[in-house]
Amino acid sequence: MAIIGTCHSQEAYMGGARRIAAGVGIVAWMWAAWAVAGDAATWWLAAGGADYAVEQARGDPRDADGAALTLRAAGVPAARFGSSGFRLPADAFVGRRVRLSADLLTTQAQGRAGVWLRVDGDGGKRLGFANSLEQPLPTGQAAERELTLDVVEGARTILLGTLLEGQGEVQATSLRLRPVQRPPGESAQAILDVALPAIRDHALHASRIDWERTERELRPRIATMAPLQAYAELRTLLRQLGDGHSFVLDPWQSRQRRERARSAPLPQVKADGDGIGRIVVPGFGSPDDAVEQAFVRALHEGIGKVAPLAQCGWVLDLRGNRGGDMWPMLAGLRPLLGDADLGFFEGRTGRSPPWRAGANVAMATSTSPDLTRAPVAVLYGPHTSSSGEIVAIAFRGRERTRSFGQPTSGQTTGNRSFELPGGGLLAVAATHDLDRGGRVHDGRLQPDVVIDDAAQAERVAMDWLVGLGCAADSGN
Repeated sequence: MAIIGTCHSQEAYMGGARRIAAGVGIVAWMWAAWAVAGDAATWWLAAGGADYAVEQARGDPRDADGAALTLRAAGVPAARFGSSGFRLPADAFVGRRVRLSADLLTTQAQGRAGVWLRVDGDGGKRLGFANSLEQPLPTGQAAERELTLDVVEGARTILLGTLLEGQGEVQATSLRLRPVQRPPGESAQAILDVALPAIRDHALHASRIDWERTERELRPRIATMAPLQAYAELRTLLRQLGDGHSFVLDPWQSRQRRERARSAPLPQVKADGDGIGRIVVPGFGSPDDAVEQAFVRALHEGIGKVAPLAQCGWVLDLRGNRGGDMWPMLAGLRPLLGDADLGFFEGRTGRSPPWRAGANVAMATSTSPDLTRAPVAVLYGPHTSSSGEIVAIAFRGRERTRSFGQPTSGQTTGNRSFELPGGGLLAVAATHDLDRGGRVHDGRLQPDVVIDDAAQAERVAMDWLVGLGCAADSGN
């Protein structure tokens, strides 16, 4: 497997430590939710008290047309979140995999919204739980959200519903629960036989795990373990690494990730007539070659067009860059970075070849000017993650370059990816990021000038550029 500077930031999508910690309160009230509902298959308010209401609820999630309902907050709620709930017996689904799907539309919502799904055994024992809060809903636009769980032997009850944090409302339509087929070749045994050695042999902090105890406690349970439970066990194991970057996706999550990555926002390059060029580089995660080339081309062409107007230098904004594939980002910034060695990966088996702008990307010859001596002010902050941090590191040690803003997220590692049987994906933080001078960056990147206010950070960066003196030729 190739080592890549990839980011699937956990707060952006998957179950990392921050998301799991935030979900503790949601899980806690689920322990009692089954008892509140009684035996009738009806909708009820599962959390939120007088601050929330379930309205216009109709239909059954098991029916072909599904159910529909609205979860609404009354003014500014004191409760952190509200939830609707629906309870049904698990008998018809035991031994099968189920998928909950719904079309969701939020109105005036300031927090997150989504669906939740839970499987309980005797006495309300939680056998499985998932929610979709890690997948943000677009404001004012309907979007489908799905969850998948295995209904294991011993399951007695399935609970499901919608969630809303804070004000506003979330409308759910076509809310359905239905059995789905498992991917061929998927089993807990097969998944763990690939994943456990991958973590043990490649993770930077594999020594933090007590492997003898892990094997002793895990192996006896594998034969009766549902495949999705294997993913839950892996997430627990990855949290012990403490790197904040490793993650695992089950087959459905992996497919959703690929579908979302088919398109990518393009970088923005502009000048506002003040002698400063502005470049905004978003994260990039598409595997599509045409999308990759469009991303790189947008930077090259934009930089080339704006260069005559950027006599004072450039502001490079990475504050919204949550990562992805580092190579198209570096390739697009080649006019500013040139052919220099920009940094390295270093793992348990040694150091990688140096990073270079243009490596690992198929692109046409650039006609952009050489701007390797142009001043650059780099902006970053807490949402600058993983490959976004690699781009920031690539500018460390560059002449006439200074950074401004807030510390980054701290995912300064390179992930190594492993495909799992059945279609899942494991990504393990396997390397540290080093700058061109060989300095290891472990954790958050600190800007040269720390400024909490975003607008002020940009103003100070621009003042620094102007203070260097504006040349007629922006490359000087």
